[in-house]
Amino acid sequence: MQNSINKFLQFFRFYRYGSGVDLNCNFPFQYNSSQSGCSNDPCNPYYRGTGALSEKETQTIDKFLKERDFNFAVNYFRYICYNKQKFNF
Repeated sequence: MQNSINKFLQFFRFYRYGSGVDLNCNFPFQYNSSQSGCSNDPCNPYYRGTGALSEKETQTIDKFLKERDFNFAVNYFRYICYNKQKFNF
């Protein structure tokens, strides 16, 4: 019973408060740009956060990059689109 309650609470928190901050949208570059595809709505999956670098993960990456003198960088991002449908046999 307790396990079912915990699953319900996780489900409720996810849909009430959203899935959190999309870290790809939390960096300072074009943070407030309307063309970035990010949202100010906390329930949107592309929520940008309360401010640029508001999350510990993006702060750590930003600090790491600023402490080093890179000649170039390669950014590889893959988006996977999949279909969530139940199979009825």
